[in-house]
Order: sequence, then C-alpha cells, then structure tokens
Amino acid sequence: NTYVLKTGFAKLYGMGAFERLLQRKMDKAKFLLESTDKQIQDIALEAGYETVTGFINAFRKQFNMTPKDWRKRSRGL
Repeated sequence: NTYVLKTGFAKLYGMGAFERLLQRKMDKAKFLLESTDKQIQDIALEAGYETVTGFINAFRKQFNMTPKDWRKRSRGL
C-alpha cells in the first residue's frame, strides 16, 4: 500500500522518500568533493545526476554555493 509506505518512510526518516534520496546524493557529493580530486562532472555522475548542470543547480539550491566553492572552502583555500 503506497500510503503506508509513504507515511512509514516519513516517520522513520523524518522526510519523504524523494527528499531523502536528494539528501543521500548530496552527502555522497560532499564526501567526494572533500576527499578526492575527481572532476565535478565525474562526481555528478557518481552522485546519480544525469547532467553536470542539474547537479550544480541542485547543489547550489541545497548549500547556497557551487560544488567548486564547497571544495575550496572544505580545503581551506
């Protein structure tokens, strides 16, 4: 039953399934930006985005900065 799945998921994680998926993608992207020298387009693909533009826009919307700026800040540059 879809209703039970949606409400149960929200109770368990405190957010909807799509929001949780986005959070997981961003967590992976942040980790890769902070711990590797991979190019942004490679990180976008690894995090599950089809386009680099879509990834950058989603990242900017979530963190108010670009992935490149996040990487620089996390490395103290």
